[in-house]
Amino acid sequence: ESVRNGQRITTMTSGQSRLPCAPSVFKFARHGEQGAWISELLPNIASIVDDLCIVKTMNTEAINHDPA
Repeated sequence: ESVRNGQRITTMTSGQSRLPCAPSVFKFARHGEQGAWISELLPNIASIVDDLCIVKTMNTEAINHDPA
């Protein structure tokens, strides 16, 4: 409940009694002036992170990927 915060869930997951979350198997570290979290899988991105725009949040009323 803390993950979905009362939102409806899709038909794919509606039958699940649990909605487990798993941690990443890769390490993340802070990079750049703003301390953006970047995965160890992206070392080149980490070196230029201050030149990028990272969107950290988005909002939609849709609960599925179809409209995308």
